Amino acid sequence: MERRKTSGKVLVIDDEDHIRNIVCRALKAEGYDTEGAPNGLEALKMLSAEHFDVILLDLKMPGMNGFEVLQNINIDYPALVTILMTGVADADAMKSAAADEGAFAVLTKPCPLQAIADTVGRAFNNKASSITEHSAGY
Repeated sequence: MERRKTSGKVLVIDDEDHIRNIVCRALKAEGYDTEGAPNGLEALKMLSAEHFDVILLDLKMPGMNGFEVLQNINIDYPALVTILMTGVADADAMKSAAADEGAFAVLTKPCPLQAIADTVGRAFNNKASSITEHSAGY
């Protein structure tokens, strides 16, 4: 695997420890700085204390579900790029709902680690493009 050079930071939010840890390790191997949160409340605390560029967010979690977390992120951190992950069988309905909430992408679990890394890479590229477009107007 080719290592990517990035100064960005990814927050992986998933209540399943093994999935969160594997995704964090895989993204670190790709050159990303990563942190993990086991639930939505912990993630929101981390967001208030640290800067993140991209969020990988599981939809089905106890307490706050992924859509509730996404709504909070959209209000408090509108510049964050959010990628949703779901194991839900009806992924098409989830993708439609996620698009309505402003998610960058929806990945269906189980998802190959390379597909996750590629989607995160596209999210960073999209974020950089949008910054360039906004600053070009000034």
